[in-house]
Amino acid sequence: MMAAFRRSAYSTIVFASPTRGAPPALLAAIDADPRLQDRRRRKIQFYAEQSEALATFIRYLGLFLSLTFLIGAIVG
Repeated sequence: MMAAFRRSAYSTIVFASPTRGAPPALLAAIDADPRLQDRRRRKIQFYAEQSEALATFIRYLGLFLSLTFLIGAIVG
């Protein structure tokens, strides 16, 4: 995918810890690396944020189509 969008670096890394919480050594390594912007979120919250724009577009498209059909039914 990176070649298709001509990117040279990752923008998101999804990490699944085998235990309930991430090991403190891993969190310390992430915090010490200045290249990483640490925004830890749960997977459900991450995907909810990623799909928010598409959900809003679909909602407004549905509203537009229903209003168009409503006016067409009244006029026709």
